[in-house]
Amino acid sequence: MARNVGEIKTRALVIYAISDLAEFLNVNGTMNAMQIGQTAQFILDDYSWLTIDDMKLCFTLAKKGAFGQVYGRLDGQVILEWFRQYETQRVKAADEVSYQEHQSLKESNRATRDIDLLKTVYKKFNSK
Repeated sequence: MARNVGEIKTRALVIYAISDLAEFLNVNGTMNAMQIGQTAQFILDDYSWLTIDDMKLCFTLAKKGAFGQVYGRLDGQVILEWFRQYETQRVKAADEVSYQEHQSLKESNRATRDIDLLKTVYKKFNSK
């Protein structure tokens, strides 16, 4: 995450996103500043390859309940579980895109071979 914005700004963005999430969910068991800071650091350490947009999307999905309902508890473990689920979904989506691109390329190569074969056959018949 830090590669584009800088480590301090990135950490501040993650802390803000967690605070915003806690306020949005309005649960009884909320997080204090120390818990928010530690959770932000865990996210940065464990998911450093994610972009800021990935992080925003993960928090937006959490707000919408995509990872399940929140029952009166929001803490680092809950948020980190959401990131694990997001990572799993992201990898599956990337695999699907890669597979579709592979299939498309395979079909394109097959079509090119078929056209080349037809050209060869056509040339053989026209040369006689």
